[in-house]
Amino acid sequence: MSAFPSHWRRNFHSARQLLFLVLVAIVQCADAVASTGTVTAAIDDIIAKSGLDVRSTVAISVVDLDSGEVAYRRNDEKLMPPASILKVFSLAAAIDTLGSDYEFETSIFEHGRNLYLKLGADPLLTTADLRILVRQLKRNCDTSKICGMFIDDGIADKIPYPAGWGSDDLLPSQPMMSPYTLNGNRASVKFSRAQSGTIVNVEQPNPYKHSLVNRVTAGDENWVGVSMENGETAAVFTLHGVISDGLTLNIPVASPMRNFTKNFARVLGEENIDCGGIFSLARTPKGARKVATVSHTLRQTFVPLLHESNNFVAETIFKVAGLRFRGKSSGGSTKDGVAMFYDFYSKLGVDISQLQLSDGSGMSMYNRVQPKWETCALMALAKRSDILKFLSRPGDGGKMANRLTQFSDRLRAKTGMLAGVATMCGCITSRTGKRYVFSIMTANADRKLAHVRALIDAIVEEIANL
Repeated sequence: MSAFPSHWRRNFHSARQLLFLVLVAIVQCADAVASTGTVTAAIDDIIAKSGLDVRSTVAISVVDLDSGEVAYRRNDEKLMPPASILKVFSLAAAIDTLGSDYEFETSIFEHGRNLYLKLGADPLLTTADLRILVRQLKRNCDTSKICGMFIDDGIADKIPYPAGWGSDDLLPSQPMMSPYTLNGNRASVKFSRAQSGTIVNVEQPNPYKHSLVNRVTAGDENWVGVSMENGETAAVFTLHGVISDGLTLNIPVASPMRNFTKNFARVLGEENIDCGGIFSLARTPKGARKVATVSHTLRQTFVPLLHESNNFVAETIFKVAGLRFRGKSSGGSTKDGVAMFYDFYSKLGVDISQLQLSDGSGMSMYNRVQPKWETCALMALAKRSDILKFLSRPGDGGKMANRLTQFSDRLRAKTGMLAGVATMCGCITSRTGKRYVFSIMTANADRKLAHVRALIDAIVEEIANL
């Protein structure tokens, strides 16, 4: 028989079990601290060996998605240019404002003996969509009695580029933003060698014609560059390069309105609807009857925006969402989109006091964001939306096609790039099963882009070891 009462023995066993659990927790905590310390040292070593931190800036924030604990930080409160990773956060604000099933509608209305084409600033609209639209019109309306054709372009302003875009980011590099959106606001140019073998033929199959100066020569290579002079020759593109075989370029148009109306007039003509190629501008009257419509949803833009990093798509959505946020009837602008962005994250509980925002795509040199802000925003977004699962998975194409493919089942990320700037943000599941959100930003890099990308990828590899 024991010398101790039974209730003493029960208490002793309970205390021993509690002590065991405490010891296990201490060991696990010590392991986690050791792991974090090892990874911290490894990331510091990677950056030091790269030499980028001497004349460049490397800023990083890594946070445990579930606990909120900071796993690694370096210059995490420094304001940095985000480049295209800003698209993740501007899209999230647009989804909240519009809804992922929002439809960018391009519609034709009938009122009296007039037709009104109401633009929806659909960033995915194509000439094929216009054909569908016009065929619907023929089925639902007696076009032989129509007197006039009007275009309602009030959905967005006609400012082609946000403030702070560099000269290399304008025509002929990036399409112009406009309520007139068609084929990504690009028109194709085809190159081929003549039978003589010394002359390069240039063909423009689109109704919209670029103003071109052809300096492309025949040779053993196959590439063409496009440049544009300022002043009197503005919007005249100079082509230079070498052609050995056929090649097609889709070059941004200098007039989105003319590109749209030329293509629309051709489609109407193909369906034997004569408008004379002349369109007037007017708002759609109240009571007009919708007779045709085509559309794409906001959800359909996720791949071109998040995987392919399409700036034209991002900025167009930003203006349309800004219009809805402001409650205006017309003239959606980048400024409206910025107001929407600030309001969304403020209500989400993410501090916006240090943000500097000039566009929705991240192309503006005026944008400044802290890595710490991005991880805070990613954590907040993870709690109320599923946007993180729409980020690129390594190996699936787009900007992450050939990066970090060993983590294809554990990583979702968005990359960014500007002159001297390379960034990445996203979410990764570590080898221990923990989920981490991260933001890695570099600026003023004096190394080749491949070198900086390799540094970012090496840092993500270490985060995966946490």
